[in-house]
Amino acid sequence: MAHGPVGDPVVTARNLSKLFGDGESAVTALESVDAHIAQGRFTAILGPSGAGKTTLLRCLAGLETPTSGTIILDDEEISLLNQRRLTRLRRERIGLIFQSHNLVPSLSVVENITLPLTLARRPIDTARLDRIVDVVGLRGRLDYRPDELSPEMAQRVASARALLGAPAVVLADEPTGSLGSPAATQILRILRTAVDELEQSVIVATHNADVAAHADTVLFLQDGNIVAEMNQPDRDRLLDALHDLGDTANASIGVGNVEREVSQVEEAWAQPLGARGSARSHTRGNRPHDWDDPGERPRPGRSARDYDAAPHDWDDPGNRPTRPGRRPHRAAGSGGAGADGADRNDPWGYQ
Repeated sequence: MAHGPVGDPVVTARNLSKLFGDGESAVTALESVDAHIAQGRFTAILGPSGAGKTTLLRCLAGLETPTSGTIILDDEEISLLNQRRLTRLRRERIGLIFQSHNLVPSLSVVENITLPLTLARRPIDTARLDRIVDVVGLRGRLDYRPDELSPEMAQRVASARALLGAPAVVLADEPTGSLGSPAATQILRILRTAVDELEQSVIVATHNADVAAHADTVLFLQDGNIVAEMNQPDRDRLLDALHDLGDTANASIGVGNVEREVSQVEEAWAQPLGARGSARSHTRGNRPHDWDDPGERPRPGRSARDYDAAPHDWDDPGNRPTRPGRRPHRAAGSGGAGADGADRNDPWGYQ
């Protein structure tokens, strides 16, 4: 069906546009988008690579300033807030889940979970903390460090951090993209439980029909526009709808570390969870793992590493430093912040 207003919106975007670059080289990521996200529901934004999903979520989170349009989050217009107020907004009213977890290695699991509240100088509701620890399955691992966790457990920590402060909305950009199928299913169950039992509003951006099938509502995003929505989706209905929405012969989807062209919509949108690759190996030395029995893992000599500030999926491509095999997108000296001056690796303002 056509996408339209909802009776109880938690986020509303009107006539939202975002252009990168100037003049003839400008690229339109979003074009006059109207988005209406209902409160207390699991909403998936489904689209192929390059459709504008990440840009839309970054604008809704205040990590990117829209070129035009307005965004109203929890009855407050945020599109014109300055950087300080946006940082406070993210700490207090937005839960963020990154594909790369974005945990602080020097902090324990429980310290990572409570970090946004600590920075906001808000009291920690110990009863809610206990409940969320049980919901995400982290009991017995609260004193671990991030480098002792598997990718799935690290994403559980990120999910708990996003939920602890009872934010107005939780935004997750491809939260299962780096996980295998069983681990991805567990993360999606956590988000489903957050909606059903904790009454949270959750928005997930994904290219995967299996992920979107867990949602209450799916918004279909193509070429920077929301073209349709579906309520109470399942995988088969999603694939049928995608087929009806038109030819995707020029779409591409990530497989491993490369992209391939597809000619059938079923191929482009129906990749199984974990199609990007298997979980990373965790056999470095004799480092304790999160799957070890807590009573058996050695405590002395736990490894530590510096904070990983590598750009994550929400970074503006123009801000990423050159890496081997990756072309630079912006001249050196442009800095690590986006259009609004936000540090993409520091959305809560760690300073």
